[in-house]
Amino acid sequence: MRPLVLALCAIASSGCAGVRLWDGYLGAGGLAGTIRSDHPSIDGQGGAGMQVLLGYDFTPSVTWDTRFGGMWIDVAPPPEIVYPADSGGFAFFATGVVLRFGHEAPGSIRPFLGLHAAYQAFQFDSYFYQIDALGGALSGGVELPLADRFALRLGGTATYFTGSSTYDARASGSVLLVTLDALYLTRR
Repeated sequence: MRPLVLALCAIASSGCAGVRLWDGYLGAGGLAGTIRSDHPSIDGQGGAGMQVLLGYDFTPSVTWDTRFGGMWIDVAPPPEIVYPADSGGFAFFATGVVLRFGHEAPGSIRPFLGLHAAYQAFQFDSYFYQIDALGGALSGGVELPLADRFALRLGGTATYFTGSSTYDARASGSVLLVTLDALYLTRR
């Protein structure tokens, strides 16, 4: 994966004979979050993890944003089958629109708001059990442009989901995430 990311960064930069794949960004970062749900296996669980971001700028203020990632969590026993508590994971794929406000000059602060459609999954590590869910996500925060092609993004995301488990138990709720991402800006 690392060679692919490095190759994309090299191609996307203007230092490569002015050839760019798109105007936008590539990014990666860490996240921490907590889950609130009507399903007892995941309610109250939380953890830390990471995400990868890809953005395509329609304009300097409107971006199509796609992100995927997850966090490591502990899971409680499920109600519909006899499995013990386990370690597990929360994974997501979200795509939608991000609106950025302000100027992109280094040292400035650019607030942003985002609205995404999201697929979310909660899995047990040791047992055949998973909750698959669809929903939406609302994000917001600040982007701090740094020297030339880099920015830091500090944000929060609230995802809402509804879905069912491997054994058809219904699950709905929300996941609240705090994120810190480093962005490589492919535009300019």
